[in-house]
Amino acid sequence: MAILPLFTTLVWQTKALVKKNLVLYLRRKWFSTAIQAYILPLLVLCLVFNAQNFGKRPPGYGIGTSAPVRSFRGSLEASGKDFIIVSNDTLGPDVETAIGNLLRPLEGIPNTIHRLRNDDELAKRCTANLRGISNCYGALIFDDSPLTPGRFKTWKYVGRYFPLFRHALSHETRRGAKWLL
Repeated sequence: MAILPLFTTLVWQTKALVKKNLVLYLRRKWFSTAIQAYILPLLVLCLVFNAQNFGKRPPGYGIGTSAPVRSFRGSLEASGKDFIIVSNDTLGPDVETAIGNLLRPLEGIPNTIHRLRNDDELAKRCTANLRGISNCYGALIFDDSPLTPGRFKTWKYVGRYFPLFRHALSHETRRGAKWLL
């Protein structure tokens, strides 16, 4: 039973100390309390988070001079890599027309455009080394077209780009390809 009076005395003393400190800091010294509790910690945080930038020069990046976008033919010639077109014999005749329209501006580029019949040949031809560099510039894989019998009757093709790993970037579209016709 001797513990209960000690506990009540402890609670009473704690309550008195908290009340005294609140009166002292909030009523009498409210300005210094605000500086100590809010402004000083924010300044310290800003200093700590920006300390890494004090000794650095600003980087030389930003808006550069504009340059024209290189054409498909120009970038293919500059890369010296192969461009692969994959289309099998079951596709409609409009795929051959689209491929012809795509290849017409690329005539005269030696040994860079190859035609394959399936994706397995593409995986064998465009392998990447350990650094992710491939010997292929890109590939265009046709899966469906509006004149293909027994399919969805829409353009479906995949464009793969090989500056990195073999399947790092690929884009698939189902509608569109008006630029090919």
